[in-house]
Amino acid sequence: MNIMSCGTRRLLLLVATTLAVCAPSAFARDVSTRIVGGSVVSTPQPWVAAVLYNGRQGCGGSLIAPQWVVTAAHCVSGASQVRLGSLNSGSGGQVVGIAQAIIHPGYSNVGGGNDIALLRLQSPVSGITPITIGTAPVSGNAIRLLGWGQTTPQQGAGTASPVLKQLDTQVLATNYCTGYRTGDICIRGTTSQTACYGDSGGPALVSGLLVGATSRAGGGGSTCGQSNVLYTSVVYFKSWIQQYVTLGGGNPPSGGQTYTNSADYPIRDNATVSSPISVSGRTGNGSATTPVAVNIVHTYIGDLKVDLVAPDGSVYVLHNRAGGNADNINQTYTVNLSGEALNGTWNLRVNDNYVNDTGYINSWSVTF
Repeated sequence: MNIMSCGTRRLLLLVATTLAVCAPSAFARDVSTRIVGGSVVSTPQPWVAAVLYNGRQGCGGSLIAPQWVVTAAHCVSGASQVRLGSLNSGSGGQVVGIAQAIIHPGYSNVGGGNDIALLRLQSPVSGITPITIGTAPVSGNAIRLLGWGQTTPQQGAGTASPVLKQLDTQVLATNYCTGYRTGDICIRGTTSQTACYGDSGGPALVSGLLVGATSRAGGGGSTCGQSNVLYTSVVYFKSWIQQYVTLGGGNPPSGGQTYTNSADYPIRDNATVSSPISVSGRTGNGSATTPVAVNIVHTYIGDLKVDLVAPDGSVYVLHNRAGGNADNINQTYTVNLSGEALNGTWNLRVNDNYVNDTGYINSWSVTF
């Protein structure tokens, strides 16, 4: 349901359609609110992740391997930690830092679809069994939603619940959700029973297995409960996930060589800076799914345009002034470099397009 609490440093961040508010979209990060209807979870669900922003829960996720959490792509901006092993989003369990975020390359905060991301944790989680990914649900299946989302459908009016809630509802045919995209699941929602603000990225289960992650409203309303709900199908994107994660094992597939520049490059107001990486002694081209990991420290990422510049001068846009007043970019982009020869100097180019906020390129890497 594309709903986030938004900063207003400037006269920007207009309310979008289909419950989308500000840059990263979907039921998004209203950190004060919780699930409409349903019941409090009494059985431990240690694999359910509370995604934290400056220590406060704002999205959900699911531990699918000891060092990996799957969530919604719109939840990534500003996320710094996850809490696992606790039904309480604000205490208990294990709090682990996020080392890397990988957003699906097809995701856009305009129009929805492909709303899925992976969070690589700073260290593997011990003592918690990851959830298993199930099979694709069909219309009529019973489905269970879990989350720390809003308890009433009015925007910003939910009563905070300190514990995880669950809602049993039903999978619907795709035509019951407007804005449906391939890779989505349409789920029944009403004014009294629905996922809502703050539930984004949280899990949907069929027969106890993970099938989806909360994405956005399945209609044109501006408030949750006015339409059915769209979840991203984790099952549909399983092959994409397995490019990075060995399910159950937590380690990315082997292969390739990583080139890194960890020197700091200052990002000044209304200026452009580049961080180079030189590659030599290689043959052939990049792959269609080349990972480019970017770590930028900056206090307003909506100012920034970030490009990967190939040795022949071709430009691949990684980040284009999205994210509003969120701090820092720490994520991995998947780039189609199948037409690019490996050898030569690659540059991460960052352009700052406003005043008052500065930062630096902390590090970046590319793996061929």
